[in-house]
Amino acid sequence: MSKRSNRTNISFLLALLLTIFISIFIVITVTRVTIMNPSYLISKMESADFYQQSIVNLNKQIQQETQSTGFPLEMFENYIDEKSADEIMKNYIQTAFSTGNTDISTTKFETKLSEDIDEYLKSANIIINSEEKTAISTLKTNLVDYFKTYLTFPYLDLVIKLIDSYNTYYYIIAAILLILIITAGFLLYRLYSHYRGRRRYFAYTLSSAGLICLALPGFIYFGNFVNKISLSPKYFYDFVTSTINNYLLIYIIIGILMIIAGNCIAYLKFKKR
Repeated sequence: MSKRSNRTNISFLLALLLTIFISIFIVITVTRVTIMNPSYLISKMESADFYQQSIVNLNKQIQQETQSTGFPLEMFENYIDEKSADEIMKNYIQTAFSTGNTDISTTKFETKLSEDIDEYLKSANIIINSEEKTAISTLKTNLVDYFKTYLTFPYLDLVIKLIDSYNTYYYIIAAILLILIITAGFLLYRLYSHYRGRRRYFAYTLSSAGLICLALPGFIYFGNFVNKISLSPKYFYDFVTSTINNYLLIYIIIGILMIIAGNCIAYLKFKKR
C-alpha cells in the first residue's frame, strides 16, 4: 500500500472521528442551553401561556366542585385572581429550579378560603352542625388539592434532578470532546502541506456533521411527529410540543449553516501572493 493511500485512509478516519466529536459536542451543548436550562424552560412556559391557562382551568374546577355545596355560585366564580396566581406560579417555578424545593405554598389560599366561607356563614346567619363542618372541611381539602394540582408543574422534581445530573457531567464531557476535536483537527491539518488537501477533509467534516444535525431532527420536525403526542391539559401539551419543536429547529438551523460552511470551504480558493 502506497504512502499516499495510507495518508488518504488516515485522513478519512480522522475526518470521521472529527465529525463524530463535533456532532456529539453540538448535541450536548444545544441540550445544555435549551431543554436542560431552567431559564429556557421558564421562557417556553410563558410563551405557551402556561401560567394563565393553569389558573383558568383551576377556576373552572373550583366552580364545578362547589356547585352543589349550597354556597352561592358567584362566591366561587373566578375565585383565584389571575395576577396573584400568576405571581405564585412564577415564584414557585423559579424557587424550584434555584433551590430544588418543588412544594407550592397554599397558606394564602387556605386562609382566603376559610375567611370567605366563615364570612358567608356569618353574614347569612347560618349555624352548621358537625356533619356540615365535616363536609366543609372535606371541600376545603379538595380545593387545596386542586390548587396544588393545577398550579404545579408535573414531574418538576424529576426534571430538576435530571438537569442537575446533566449539568454535573456536561463540562467534563464537553472538555474531553474539545480536546479530541482539537487533536483530530490538528492531526488532519498536519497530514497535508497544501491547502487543497486540508480544505477537502475539513469540508467533509463540516458537511457531514451538518447533515447529522439536520437529518433526524428535520425528519421529526417536518414530519409533524411531535404534534401527534397525546398530552393533557392543552396548555401542558402546548408547552411540551413548542419546547421540543424549537429544540429540533435549532439543530436544523445549525445543520444548514454547517453544510453551507462546508461547501464554502470546499469551493473557496485563495490566491497565492
